[in-house]
Amino acid sequence: MEYSSDSLDLKIVKTFLNGCGLKASRFLGNKSDNTPTPDLKVFSDKSHIFNCEVKSLSKDDRLDVLLDAASPGELVGGLMSDTIFNRITNHIHKAAKQLCAVNPKRDIPNVVAIINHDKNASHLDFHGAVTGNIILDSGVELPIFEYYSKGRIKDDLLHLHLILWLDDFTSDWLFFTECDLNHDKLLKSLFRNPPKRPKPFDVNSL
Repeated sequence: MEYSSDSLDLKIVKTFLNGCGLKASRFLGNKSDNTPTPDLKVFSDKSHIFNCEVKSLSKDDRLDVLLDAASPGELVGGLMSDTIFNRITNHIHKAAKQLCAVNPKRDIPNVVAIINHDKNASHLDFHGAVTGNIILDSGVELPIFEYYSKGRIKDDLLHLHLILWLDDFTSDWLFFTECDLNHDKLLKSLFRNPPKRPKPFDVNSL
């Protein structure tokens, strides 16, 4: 789902960034062509320090669609593949394309913010998608999802410097790709103490 300039998700990201001492404004691209652009320019004081694309992870509504179209008493559904990893990596891939369109040489950091509204997805799924590892209860990590991290989004992660996971239901996660030493140092200094947000998101607080 794509969001308009005054969408809740953009407000969530702007509020989060404000809590880090940053200001965000809409990225105004060249309307004369169809070049993809990210959502936000982010500033520290008056310096433009990175661009940010906002993506929303909504629930998988395939079953709802089937139920709406079914006749009374008709059975629908059956075995359905889990789309969480595909949806996360699709968002990352699309965001990388939008960010690289305006910053192809990666002169400033490229940042993605994924807002999770799916109660069946969590920061652990996000961690699995971007690192390839599952985290066991013991804390041990096993590389069983590398199809995604070293396959579908391997090249995208070389163009992205930070991915924010802002979740309705658990802790926020920040994933630094560490693909650029200078950008990584800057971003880690900016997000050293990320703000705590009320959960679930309180629309009236934004």
